[in-house]
Amino acid sequence: MLFLFIAGASASGKTEIANKVVEMLHQIKIKAAILSMDHYYKSQQERGGIVEINFDVPEACNWELLESQLQLLSEGQIIHRPTYCFLAKDRLEKTQTIDPKEVQVVVIEGILALHKVKEINLPNKLSVFVETDSYRAILARRKERDQRSRATSPEETEARERSTVGPAFFSFIAPSKTHANLTVTNNTEGPGKTGIEKAAEEVMDKIKETNPELFLTVEMRFT
Repeated sequence: MLFLFIAGASASGKTEIANKVVEMLHQIKIKAAILSMDHYYKSQQERGGIVEINFDVPEACNWELLESQLQLLSEGQIIHRPTYCFLAKDRLEKTQTIDPKEVQVVVIEGILALHKVKEINLPNKLSVFVETDSYRAILARRKERDQRSRATSPEETEARERSTVGPAFFSFIAPSKTHANLTVTNNTEGPGKTGIEKAAEEVMDKIKETNPELFLTVEMRFT
């Protein structure tokens, strides 16, 4: 089993790239699943009843839960992935079952996915960092996304950028790039997905390079 970690700034395109990689894997009959780190935020109980927290810092995550579930998957055991609800600002009771017998590649994606990747002891892991040529481009993309899908004004996005998002990026997310086995660039603007597709292809090439055994059965099916 391959554990693929994908990190990058908020609105860098990491989630889209993760989804595209999984889609490309499924197209060649390699089973893959995504574990979004959003679901591993601490519950209200775990954070002492505090409702409003800064989601952009490592302290917001339950790293022990994430690592323990990844270890279980690597050992061939079923996990019940938690579900975090941003509307309720808490973890829900419902979970998602992931059976390692049905998964060959587990994609862990999130802004902090590489923060502790070196400390998580897994037999087969690959780490990817998503960047752009300009941080301003990411901010512009975030404003557009927040206004479209989160009913947040550009002014509110800018305020969060100054208070939490920006400081967390430069303190925790950007430094985690040093842990990456591969860095991809996504300069996609507007609705076009060419940057996403190119980055996903680079990730696929890296998977083939480091885990050729995954593709042996694929090659056999076409020979």
